[in-house]
Amino acid sequence: YVNTYGRDLVRLRSNYRAGEEVYLYRVQMPPARARALFLEYLRRANELKARPEWYNALTSNCTTGIRLNAEQARGSRSRWDWRILANGRVDEMLFEAGAFVGSLPFAELKKSSHINSLARAAGSAPDYPQRIRSGLPGMPAPRNGGIR
Repeated sequence: YVNTYGRDLVRLRSNYRAGEEVYLYRVQMPPARARALFLEYLRRANELKARPEWYNALTSNCTTGIRLNAEQARGSRSRWDWRILANGRVDEMLFEAGAFVGSLPFAELKKSSHINSLARAAGSAPDYPQRIRSGLPGMPAPRNGGIR
C-alpha cells in the first residue's frame, strides 16, 4: 500500500516533472528484511532532518542512498557495480541479482512496469495505489475486477 506521501512522490515524478519515466517493480524480499529496510529508511530520514547533508550527484544521491540503507539494514556490504552511479540502470542490476518477482526477460519486464500513463489516468483517485499496480508483472490481481 502506498500512503499519501508515496502517492505524492510517484505522482510528482510521473505526472508533473517533464521527461521523468517511472517504473514500478515487485521486489522479492523476506518480510523481516523488508521491515529492517523500512526502519532504516525512517532512521535515515530522521537523521537527515536533525542534520541535513548536501546532495552530491555522484557520491551522495538517491541511488547511493538506497544502497547504503540496504547495507545498514542487512548488516553487510553490497557488491560494487558501476550501475549504482549510472542514472536509470539500477533496475537492470537488481534484475540480474534476482530481486524482482516473475520470470519475464528484463526488456519485457521494464516495458510492462512503466507506469506514467497509469499514474496520469489515476490522478488523485482514492484508489491510486491500486490503479498504478493494476496489471503490472508480479502484482496481486485487483479485488474489484480490474481498474486498468
